[in-house]
Amino acid sequence: MRRLLTLAALALITVVSLAGCGGSGTRVIDGCKIEPLTQCPGKNFSHQDLHGANFGGANLRAANFTGANLTGANFAGSDVQGALFTNADLTKANFNGSDIWYADMTGTTFKETTCPAGNVVTDEVCPQTD
Repeated sequence: MRRLLTLAALALITVVSLAGCGGSGTRVIDGCKIEPLTQCPGKNFSHQDLHGANFGGANLRAANFTGANLTGANFAGSDVQGALFTNADLTKANFNGSDIWYADMTGTTFKETTCPAGNVVTDEVCPQTD
């Protein structure tokens, strides 16, 4: 009986300790949770596969997305001022209502990308708007 209780206690401790180890399914990169409204200015997401990521309303000022796969990513209402998107794939990404001032989008792929003003572009950079 004592052995059974000990094993049950160990099993419970294991389950409880594992519950806090990524059990929520939220991905974390460079200490930043990939989720809406996240606060991750200056974080490094370079060369990550972030297709379909939801950064809606997030603070990502000066974050580095160089070479990242951001296909279908949502940046609606986010602040990406000064962020690096050099050579990133922004196919079908959504920047509607975002602040993209000073973001470097050199060599970035734009296909059906929604810009801050709500216009959709292909093969051209989103204009920076007030």
